[in-house]
Amino acid sequence: MLTFFQGWRRKLGVVTLLISLILAMGWIRSFIKISRLIPVSTGRELQMIASCRSEIVWQKITPGDTSHWRPQMFVDIADRIASMSMTKLWYQPESLHWQWAGLGFAWDDRLEETEIAPMRVITAKLRYELILTPLTALATVLLLWRPRQDRPPSR
Repeated sequence: MLTFFQGWRRKLGVVTLLISLILAMGWIRSFIKISRLIPVSTGRELQMIASCRSEIVWQKITPGDTSHWRPQMFVDIADRIASMSMTKLWYQPESLHWQWAGLGFAWDDRLEETEIAPMRVITAKLRYELILTPLTALATVLLLWRPRQDRPPSR
């Protein structure tokens, strides 16, 4: 059994398969729950990664005009805009108008009016299947690949 995991292909195949399984768990969870992660939130920019309705969504919110914003005010309003976007994606996905959409990917760049000044909202979404299918295929190839056996030269 230990000889099976010798070589870099099989080890990379196991790592790729584990990443695929984690993404598959996120995909299944996205059918019943919205999950949000806000890794970057400063006084001038808010970035968010979310998972909902079988899609991974990335959103970046920046102020359209920085002269009107105080940092904490920006973060509060940007978080509210991000929450409203996720609510629309969950309950009314057909109400969103994408600048470009096709093959399971969509992109939008718009100015969102707020009570103080406009905010620039960039949104991209990608279906889980577009990530999981090639990743699982790669894991399968890496795990099941059999190295060639050296043949003695024929005389």
